[in-house]
Amino acid sequence: MDTQNKTVPSTFPSLTGNYVFDDLLSLRERQFLVEHGQVRSLTKGDTLCHQNAMEDSVYVLLTGEVEIIENVDDKQISLGKLRKGDIVGEIGALFSLPRIASVTATRPSVVLEVPSKDFAELLNKTPILQGAVYQRLYERSLKTAMQSLPVFTQQDNSNMPELSRVLKCWGSKYLN
Repeated sequence: MDTQNKTVPSTFPSLTGNYVFDDLLSLRERQFLVEHGQVRSLTKGDTLCHQNAMEDSVYVLLTGEVEIIENVDDKQISLGKLRKGDIVGEIGALFSLPRIASVTATRPSVVLEVPSKDFAELLNKTPILQGAVYQRLYERSLKTAMQSLPVFTQQDNSNMPELSRVLKCWGSKYLN
């Protein structure tokens, strides 16, 4: 990793500060994101990703806030909110899967949209970033699995195999 000046040029100050990528990317790697990405502005209510859609981008939230909403049996379930510095869309984009949820701006927001092939290239060049992204992916997958299962009790653990499958899949493949 290039440990020289990690400041982003003034033409794109939004990649500086306290972000997921804060101390993980060199100036050259940040410039790679800027050169391969496209800045998009969202107004409150704009949908960034659509559940079940095959989309090919990863998003870095530069400002604002988005909510991840999964539609299940005509119900909308909030899987959480993301803020400045978070990434979204990485599961579908990196693994060529349909989006597992929709992502909607809850207030005016700005994102950097990066094609998945370019994001994957950056991950391959930056092992520490790759580890951080896969760790977040693991944590989000676990949280989503926990939210979608009934509350576990000592009397009813019939859903434990699903949790075990998620842990085994993500933990063994992407951690350590």
